[in-house]
Amino acid sequence: MFRKFLKSTQEFNQIELMWMNKMNGLIRVVIFDQNTETAYVVVYYEQKNKYTLHSFCASSGELYWSKDVPNGGYGAPAIIDNYVIMLTEFTNVTAIGKDDGQIKWTFKTQTRIRSPINIMDNRIYFSSGGVLFELNSQGEVLKQWSYPKAFFYGSVDVINELVMTLGVVSDEFCKSVIKVFAFHKQGQLVYELPICDGAVISTDTSGIAWQKNIGFVGAENLVIAFQGDSGKILWVSQVEGFAGRQVCTADDRRVYYVTQSGNVGALSITDGSHVWKIHAQDSLLVSPISISGDKIIVAADAHLLILKANNGQLLQKLPVGHSPYSMLSLNKDFGILGAGEPPHNGLIYGFKLQPHQAISKYCCAVQSSNAHIENPFLDLCIEIHNVEEPIIETQLDSANFCLKEPVKGEKITDFSFAFRITLPNTMCSGDFVLSLSLILESGIIVKRPVVIKLTRRKLLPSRVYLHHVPDFTQEKPNYSGAAIASALKNLHGDGSSSQKEIREMVDAVRDLSKYEPFQTWRIILRRVLTSQAQNKQELSEFSIDEKIITFL
Repeated sequence: MFRKFLKSTQEFNQIELMWMNKMNGLIRVVIFDQNTETAYVVVYYEQKNKYTLHSFCASSGELYWSKDVPNGGYGAPAIIDNYVIMLTEFTNVTAIGKDDGQIKWTFKTQTRIRSPINIMDNRIYFSSGGVLFELNSQGEVLKQWSYPKAFFYGSVDVINELVMTLGVVSDEFCKSVIKVFAFHKQGQLVYELPICDGAVISTDTSGIAWQKNIGFVGAENLVIAFQGDSGKILWVSQVEGFAGRQVCTADDRRVYYVTQSGNVGALSITDGSHVWKIHAQDSLLVSPISISGDKIIVAADAHLLILKANNGQLLQKLPVGHSPYSMLSLNKDFGILGAGEPPHNGLIYGFKLQPHQAISKYCCAVQSSNAHIENPFLDLCIEIHNVEEPIIETQLDSANFCLKEPVKGEKITDFSFAFRITLPNTMCSGDFVLSLSLILESGIIVKRPVVIKLTRRKLLPSRVYLHHVPDFTQEKPNYSGAAIASALKNLHGDGSSSQKEIREMVDAVRDLSKYEPFQTWRIILRRVLTSQAQNKQELSEFSIDEKIITFL
C-alpha cells in the first residue's frame, strides 16, 4: 500500500514547507487516510526502546493520538476499513483503531516479518518467514501460500491470478539466492525467478515496482524488468551499487532507482537503457524516489532534491536531514517526510506542492566558521529573508551536539543572528540539520530547518591496527567488552572509567531500557561511550533512582 503514496498526478512548480515537528526517534513511512486529512506514522524511540503509532493532521502536523506497541518490524503499515494495520513484536500483525488508537486484534505468526502490509480488494497481505498470508479485515486467515526453504521479504502483491513477492533461498551450493516467487491464488507455485546471489537486505519500503503487468526489481549492481504473468525477463540493466534495499519507482516512460553507492538514475521502461544518472555526495541512498507530475523527488545529501524526471536536472533543494526508513509520501498536493538526524533527533515535515512560484517566507541563509569536529565550538551566522513580522528571539535546537537546552541567537541586525555551539568530543563529520525556532512579536513560533556541514581536519583511515593501546588485563570473566571499552575510553576520552564502571553503566542502561541482551554491543555500549558519563550516576539519559527512562 505504501507505493500508492510514491506517485501523484499533481503538477507543481515548487515545494513549500508548511510545518515541521520534532520527534525524538526514527520516523518511518507516513501513510494517509485518503478520505480525511489524517495521516499515520510509526516512530521508533531508541532511547525508550518502544514503537509508537501517531495519528496527526496532514495539513498542520497537529497530533491527534499516540499508541505505544511492543516492538515493531520491517514493513510500512496500511489502512483497511477503520483500522491501521501495523507490525508488532517482530512476528505479529496488529490492527489499531483509526479513530481511538486502541488495539482491536492481533494476528500472531511464528517467524520474523520483513514485509510491508499491502491491502488489495479489501484483503490484508504480508509474509512471515516462508509463508504468505491473506487475512480479512478482522484478522482471520483466508488463504496462505508457503515455500518451506525460503524467507520472504518485501511487499506481497496480487497481479491478476498470481500472488507474488521477493524472497531468498539457498541453492545446491548453499549460496543464498534472491528470487521472485509467484503463486497461483489457488495455492500452487507457478514460477520462481532468480535475480542474483544475495541475502535479505530489506526495509519498510522493499518490494517490486509495477507498471501494469511489468515488474521491476533492484538488486546488486542491476535492475531487472520481467513479465508478471510468466516470469519472463524483459531486460537487465547494469547500475552502480546495490539498488534493492528500497523499491524502484516507475511511470509510463522510465524506471527510477537509487543505490547505496550514491547514484540516482532513470532507465527506459522499454529496454532498460540509461536515460540519465547523477551522483550524490551521500554514499548511501536508501529512500525510494517519489513522482509527481513531470518531476521526481529524492532524499539525498541531507536535502530533499526536486529533479526533472526527463533528465535529472536539479530544480529545488530543501534541507531535511537524513531519512533511512522513510520516504516522501504524497497525497494530492500534500507531501510528508520523516528525516532529521535519527535515531534520536527526528524531524517530520509537511510540504505543499505549489502549482505556481511563491516567495518562501522566513528563508534562512547559513554561514559557518570553525566547522571542524576537532574544534571546541562552532560559530554560525543565520540571516532570515522574507520576514513578515519582527523576530524577537531565535533558538537553535542543539540536541545533536549533546546539549540539553537550545542555543539562543545573539541579535546582530533585525534579520541576522549569531550562534556559538559547543562541540562534544564525540561528534562525527557530515551534514546535520537543526531546527531553528523564530519567536515573532505576536508570540507565534515559526520553525525552519537549517543545514550545517562539519568536517574533519585529519581524515581517519578506513582500517587501522590499534597497536598503541596499552596492555590491559580483563578483571572478571564477564568484563571482556568492558575491558576493551575502558581501555579505549581512557586512551581517547575525557577522564577515565574503570572496567567495573563501564559494566555498571551498560547494565544500568540495559535494565532501565528493557533492551534484549543481543543489543548490548550494537546499541547500549554506543549509548554509554557517547554519553560522556564516567559512571552510572552521571548517565544523563536516565533517572537511576526513579527507574524510569527520560529524554535527553
